[in-house]
Amino acid sequence: MIHPDRPLRIALFTYSTRPRGSVIHTLELAEALHQQGHVVCVYALDKEGQGFGRDLSCSYHLIPALPV
Repeated sequence: MIHPDRPLRIALFTYSTRPRGSVIHTLELAEALHQQGHVVCVYALDKEGQGFGRDLSCSYHLIPALPV
Protein backbone atom coordinates (compact mmCIF):
# COMPACT_ATOMS: atom_id res chain seq x y z
CA MET A 1 0.00 0.00 0.00
CA ILE A 2 1.29 3.48 -0.90
CA HIS A 3 1.18 6.02 1.92
CA PRO A 4 0.84 9.59 0.61
CA ASP A 5 2.91 10.95 3.50
CA ARG A 6 5.84 8.59 2.86
CA PRO A 7 8.32 9.15 0.00
CA LEU A 8 8.64 6.48 -2.68
CA ARG A 9 11.95 4.78 -3.50
CA ILE A 10 12.28 4.97 -7.27
CA ALA A 11 14.90 3.50 -9.60
CA LEU A 12 15.13 4.78 -13.18
CA PHE A 13 17.20 3.05 -15.85
CA THR A 14 18.62 4.48 -19.07
CA TYR A 15 20.81 3.04 -21.81
CA SER A 16 23.39 5.82 -21.97
CA THR A 17 24.82 8.96 -20.39
CA ARG A 18 24.86 10.88 -23.69
CA PRO A 19 22.49 13.87 -23.63
CA ARG A 20 19.83 12.61 -26.04
CA GLY A 21 16.03 12.51 -25.93
CA SER A 22 15.15 9.66 -23.61
CA VAL A 23 18.25 10.14 -21.45
CA ILE A 24 17.40 13.82 -20.88
CA HIS A 25 13.79 12.83 -20.18
CA THR A 26 14.95 10.29 -17.57
CA LEU A 27 17.19 12.85 -15.84
CA GLU A 28 14.49 15.53 -15.81
CA LEU A 29 11.95 13.04 -14.45
CA ALA A 30 14.41 11.90 -11.76
CA GLU A 31 15.09 15.45 -10.62
CA ALA A 32 11.39 16.38 -10.60
CA LEU A 33 10.54 13.32 -8.48
CA HIS A 34 13.48 14.09 -6.17
CA GLN A 35 12.25 17.67 -5.73
CA GLN A 36 8.84 16.25 -4.74
CA GLY A 37 10.57 14.45 -1.85
CA HIS A 38 10.97 10.96 -3.30
CA VAL A 39 14.17 8.94 -3.07
CA VAL A 40 15.37 8.53 -6.66
CA CYS A 41 18.38 6.78 -8.17
CA VAL A 42 19.23 6.75 -11.88
CA TYR A 43 21.17 3.78 -13.28
CA ALA A 44 22.87 4.32 -16.64
CA LEU A 45 25.27 2.55 -18.96
CA ASP A 46 28.38 4.74 -19.25
CA LYS A 47 29.88 3.61 -22.57
CA GLU A 48 32.26 6.59 -22.95
CA GLY A 49 33.26 6.83 -19.29
CA GLN A 50 32.28 10.51 -19.24
CA GLY A 51 29.26 10.46 -16.93
CA PHE A 52 26.28 12.72 -17.51
CA GLY A 53 28.26 15.92 -18.00
CA ARG A 54 26.09 17.74 -15.46
CA ASP A 55 25.36 17.58 -11.76
CA LEU A 56 22.23 15.80 -10.61
CA SER A 57 20.29 16.54 -7.45
CA CYS A 58 19.44 12.84 -7.01
CA SER A 59 21.60 9.75 -6.66
CA TYR A 60 22.94 7.88 -9.67
CA HIS A 61 25.08 4.86 -10.48
CA LEU A 62 27.08 4.67 -13.68
CA ILE A 63 27.65 1.21 -15.06
CA PRO A 64 30.81 0.87 -17.16
CA ALA A 65 30.01 -0.64 -20.55
CA LEU A 66 31.70 -1.05 -23.91
CA PRO A 67 30.18 0.48 -27.05
CA VAL A 68 28.57 -2.12 -29.28
